[in-house]
Amino acid sequence: MQTIDKIAKLAGKLSEQGYKGIDCNSDVSLGEYGFLYSSLDNKAVFYNRNIDNPLFTVLNITEREIDNYLEKLDQGFYDFAGLSKDKSTCTNIYHTPSLINSINMYNGYFYPTRFNYTIEEIETKLNLD
Repeated sequence: MQTIDKIAKLAGKLSEQGYKGIDCNSDVSLGEYGFLYSSLDNKAVFYNRNIDNPLFTVLNITEREIDNYLEKLDQGFYDFAGLSKDKSTCTNIYHTPSLINSINMYNGYFYPTRFNYTIEEIETKLNLD
């Protein structure tokens, strides 16, 4: 099985477990954006987007952490992301992955510093196998 197919299969398994993507299906979100998030257990799965050496990591990011960080950001972030400061919270589970992605595109605050799991290892770590 080709690597891209393995990543799509992983994305499907994560989607079945409640992971949401960024305004698109889970295959595209993980494959293109390198990210899926589960509001059920506050886990974010990141992919290094290197097709030759795909590595993953998992971070715990709570909605409270996101909301607290949003309060610290200046208007520049909200202009960048096209959001309204008074209406941007994690109250919508479909909005949370987009918020995390927008923050990472703006300044990388929630972006992992290490990717250390293969596809097989991330499946085991998240009990997907």
